[in-house]
Amino acid sequence: MREQRKANGEWCTFPFWYTVLALTEMDSAAARVELKHAARRIEAEAKHSPKATAYAARRNALARRALARL
Repeated sequence: MREQRKANGEWCTFPFWYTVLALTEMDSAAARVELKHAARRIEAEAKHSPKATAYAARRNALARRALARL
């Protein structure tokens, strides 16, 4: 995944939130390194209060879980 990184904390070929979900379910040092790469964007989502839509609430909950793994 390291070769697929973008400067903004995303990855070229992997959808951001699906990738974060997969990384939170992995228990490895490499997964934590990739979560740290995306930490700025994840933190921005976690700061928002969950919106009215179910998708926004799920993203917010996932962001909080991902930050807890760091």
